[in-house]
Parts: sequence; structure tokens; C-alpha cells
Amino acid sequence: MNPETVIALSRVRKEAAERKAADAELRALIPETPETLALLSKFRSQLKRVDERVTKQEVSLGEATASIEEVSRVGVSERLALAEQITSLSAEVAGVAGNLSSTSARIEEISAVVASDQLALAAFSRDMRTRFDRFDARYNEQVTLFTTADAALATRTTSLEASVDTPTTGLLARVATIESAYVDASGAYAQAISAITAQLTGPSGSIYSSVQTEASARATADGFLSGKYALKVTAGNVVTGMNITSATGSGTDVSEITFQASSFKIYNGTTGVAPFQVVGGVVKITGSLVISPADVTGLGALATASSVDLATQVTNKSLANVDSAANSKLAGIAAGADVTLSAVNGGLNVTGGGITLSSGGAIKGGASSFGAGTGFFLGYEGGQYKFRVGDPSGSRIEWDGSSWNVVSFPGGGAAPTFALSLSDSVGNPLYVCTGGGTYTTGSIVSISAPTIPGYTFTNWAGASYDEAMVDSLTSQSTTVAVTHNTSLIANYV
Repeated sequence: MNPETVIALSRVRKEAAERKAADAELRALIPETPETLALLSKFRSQLKRVDERVTKQEVSLGEATASIEEVSRVGVSERLALAEQITSLSAEVAGVAGNLSSTSARIEEISAVVASDQLALAAFSRDMRTRFDRFDARYNEQVTLFTTADAALATRTTSLEASVDTPTTGLLARVATIESAYVDASGAYAQAISAITAQLTGPSGSIYSSVQTEASARATADGFLSGKYALKVTAGNVVTGMNITSATGSGTDVSEITFQASSFKIYNGTTGVAPFQVVGGVVKITGSLVISPADVTGLGALATASSVDLATQVTNKSLANVDSAANSKLAGIAAGADVTLSAVNGGLNVTGGGITLSSGGAIKGGASSFGAGTGFFLGYEGGQYKFRVGDPSGSRIEWDGSSWNVVSFPGGGAAPTFALSLSDSVGNPLYVCTGGGTYTTGSIVSISAPTIPGYTFTNWAGASYDEAMVDSLTSQSTTVAVTHNTSLIANYV
């Protein structure tokens, strides 16, 4: 890998460090030992003057062998300097007459530094391993420091594992960590990841349990700051975890804790209590929930108690502890009256008082509004209380908010039609109102006043019974209920 390629990689790392890049993308760019060794190999090929010394010593007796090998190398070219040292220690005993399994122990270390006119690199790798027949223990550590004219990257990766491989199954226990720090002109990013895994591999596949943690911090030049901690515990197909996240800048502020679990338990030192569970996406309280009334308003008579136990003191059977204002409203309900939905559906008798509709309320059957649906309508619409029984475009009795209308078509004849005439106060023939014409009675017609240069629309006007049919007199585009010949004028200033 030549220096130009290394600089290109640095630019890729710079882009990956930006806040929109996923953490996994940055981790994928962290140099592993094979990459570092390949990079060192390329640098070696560019050296012009090299001083290399090799020391090797081996001792053998019967099936036992112990050895040490060390390579020291320094080299330079016009724009490159390299120094490295490679050490390998090993001890092995082969099987003796089939009675003793083969064993081995090995340590390999690589230390190297490189400096050129475009970058500086320091790398260290250590691999330690022992084997006894099918049992294996291994430790690996990799450290890389990398700087260029526009970025700096430092990483450390460690792995500690023990395993056994049999003809039918394999077992592995492993602890791995990755730590990295990266900075360039756009920001700074630091991350630490660890994974603890116990795994079983057999003919049907692999099953495992693991504990994974991830912590990261980010600060960018445009003011975006973030911190994150993630914990994930896995046992086969069961996952429990949590994320703690905070971020600010770029118009976003986040402070969040996210849990993934089916139940939560709180221990008092001896007993585990599950106060709630998550079932089918719904949070359900499974134990007693005690609330301090001093911290909650609106509890009325309950505020005199030292605590409120939802399991025993608050039920759906009594309204006795509602505050005095609510009690006065409930006083009008007959003692023991059944006002459940089933009772209303079965028939509700009002023997005193009345039913009051607020603006927006309606009682209707068949009709969906005052002007639509055959049936009856009693309610508030278009700024007025209205009433209709019958067909909005046929026979009917109605109160439109200002007058009564009784329309009847004996013998089922056709509904009458009425003219809707529109004009404007400017009188420019190039600009006319739209929506005028002849319509069947009860039609709801959309009308619109034109936009006339130099003038501003103010309102629709006409006779009071005509204006009553307009949904909004001050809207340039609105609707009109046609129940008679109607004339409207659009006023401008």
C-alpha cells in the first residue's frame, strides 16, 4: 500500500467520522493485524538502504523442541524511514507412541514504526497461544497509531479465548475489546466496544450467550455532540438490553434511555419484585403501586391519606373519593343509576333536567351532517345550531339557523332547482366569480371570488337569508347550501 493509497484511506476515515456515519462503518476501517502487516510489507519494498539482523536458536531433545527467532530491521529511502522487530518464541512436544497428545506454546510479537513525508505509523502486535490436543487458549493484542496531515487514528484490539474442538461439537469462550480514537478537522470520535461470548457449535448449528457493551463520544466542528452507552445480553434467541443516549446541536436535543426486556424486577436485598411487565407491546402493572398524594394534585379526599395503594384504595366501583367539585356534578345522577354503555344502548330515560349539546356536538341518525344523508340531524354546524328531518335534497323539515323550511314533493316528484347568482363589486369582465348556476335544492356548492390586481377581497354579502347559507362570509373560497334562489356579491376594497 503506497502513501497515496494511505492518504485516500485517511480521507475515507474522515468521512466516516462525521455524525451521519454509522458506528459500524468506522469500526470496519480500524486496521487489523493482517492489514498492518501488509502495509509494512509494502513499505519494506520501497526501502533503498536496509540493515537486517536475524537471530535464531533452537534446542531439541527427543520429541521436545524449543526455539527463539528474532528479526531486527531498519531501512530508509528518500522519503521513508522504517524500523521493526519481530520475535517468535515456541515450545512443542509431539505425541509419543500415541500415549501423549501434542502440546505447544507460542509467543509472537511485532513492533514497527514508519515515518514518511505524508504519514507516521506505529504498530504493535502480540499473539500468545497454548495447545494441548484439542484444547486451545489464546491471547491477541493489536495496537496501531496512525497520523497524516489531516487526521489521527489510534486503535487497540484485544482478544482472549479458550476453546475445545471434538468430532461432534465445539465450545468457545471469548472476550474481545476494541478501542479507537479518531480526530480530523471535522470533529473527534472515541469508541470502546467489548464482547463476552460463550458458544456451542454442533451438527445443528451454533447457539451462544453473550454480553456486549459499546460506549462512544462524538464532537464535531459544526456543534453536534453525542454520547452513547449500549448494553446487550443474549442467551440463544432471548435478548435483553438498554441504550443510554444523549445528543445536542444541529437542531436536535436528545436525552433517552431505551430498554429491551419482557419484565423488570426490583430487589430489596432478599426478594425480587416485578412491578410491571411488557406483554404484546402493552405495559401492565403486576404489583401494588403506591403514590405519595403530596406529589399529585387533584386527588381530593385521598390527599388526607399518607399513601394511596392502587390495588386496594382505587377501584372502578366507587366515586366516593372524587373532589367536591366533581361530587356536586355527580349529585344529579340518581342513586345507583346505571349509566354504563350497555345501559344507554338498552334505553336511557331522562326524568329531569335535560341533555345539552355544546358547539361541535350533534345527535344524528342516517344523516352525517345538516346537508348530507337522509335521516335526522340536530347539532352545531357552520357557526349555528341546525335541525333537519328527511332528505337534504328531497322532502324535509329543517331549521337552517335563521329560518324554517318545509319542502314536500307529493307523489315522489323531482326535487326543485334554484339559481345561485354570483357577482363582484369591481365589475371587471376579465375576473368573474366561479360556482354560480342552477342546482337541486339542498346542494352544497363550492364558490370562489377571483383575485383582482389592485384589489383585496373582504367578504361575501347578500340578503340575510342568503348570507345564512354561506359557510364562511370572509373566506375567498367557501361553500353555499342551495335551498332557494340565492344572490351573493363578492366585495373588494
